[in-house]
Amino acid sequence: MRSATFEFNFNLTSVTNKEIDMTTIHRIGRQSGFSSIELMITLGVLIILLALAFTIGRFLNQQTGSLKNAIWHAQLVERAVQAYDPQNNCQGVSAANLVNLKAVPEDMLQGGQIIDAWGNLVQAAAATTVVANDTLIVTYSAVSADDCASFAQQIEGKHFRLDVNGTTVKNTSAAQNYTVGSVATACSGAGAKAFNTYTRCR
Repeated sequence: MRSATFEFNFNLTSVTNKEIDMTTIHRIGRQSGFSSIELMITLGVLIILLALAFTIGRFLNQQTGSLKNAIWHAQLVERAVQAYDPQNNCQGVSAANLVNLKAVPEDMLQGGQIIDAWGNLVQAAAATTVVANDTLIVTYSAVSADDCASFAQQIEGKHFRLDVNGTTVKNTSAAQNYTVGSVATACSGAGAKAFNTYTRCR
């Protein structure tokens, strides 16, 4: 009798355990399926976030390049005008002379030359607007196409004239005001753009 009872209890326990095991297996299966869906959603979100981060990072890098060079440019022009202030004009100004006069920001000075944020040589020369040598021209030979419009916007307020890629986009001496449209046209197309900035030396 005891043996039969034990056998019955054992069988009941075995069946119960099997039922529990099957229930557990089904539950785990359902959970595993849900986790897979969650994983797919998570991966999708991560891909979107990475794409956004790349786009934002590229935008910030572009802004940083133009903004950095705009700051350097402002310092360069101010120091150059101050260096030639005693003679009341910019006669004899050149990139080499600005280097010798310690008028170049340290961030732009590389190997005795003036280098912009895009790794290109910067030139300086005197020009005549009203009287001889009364104007300082600073030339950037290859401003990044991506930075063209933003760089123009950041520096135009400091100059009476600005040429972008061979086009005069501002010249207050000729009653030509700076416009976003004119810069957009000058900056259009692929390839780096040349910049000439004009500043009064007197």
